[in-house]
Amino acid sequence: MLVEALESTLSISTGSACGTGRRKPSHVLQALKYSKDRIGSSIRISIGRFTNKEEIESTIIALTDTITKLRI
Repeated sequence: MLVEALESTLSISTGSACGTGRRKPSHVLQALKYSKDRIGSSIRISIGRFTNKEEIESTIIALTDTITKLRI
């Protein structure tokens, strides 16, 4: 639900970077023997060398606001 709620705002995923665009559980988290619940509640957020402080702060705000709304 979180990824779907944010996909128009942020570029986040539930899978690995090499699996972008696919809705499969992360093979990396599966290899680490994480539970299905933990894998299902994990997200990947990537930043690059050109990502600035304002972008990180707006990402935190978007995540916090969306999680709060989803919990209500």
